[in-house]
Amino acid sequence: QSKAYNTGMIQELQNMQFEYVKGTPQQKEALASVIIHRAADYDTNKLPADLRQFIDGLRQERLSVR
Repeated sequence: QSKAYNTGMIQELQNMQFEYVKGTPQQKEALASVIIHRAADYDTNKLPADLRQFIDGLRQERLSVR
């Protein structure tokens, strides 16, 4: 995974995080699925701490709902 790939992934996830924060409950549900899916095969240790915590929080919410 190149530096450009990592930078692009971080930017994409940050953009989705921004959309999630300002979204409606329905939008948040859809975005959470997309964010979790996009981050699934990515080494989250390469993410900034705040973004990693956000994604971990989404995953925890999903587990607690089930």
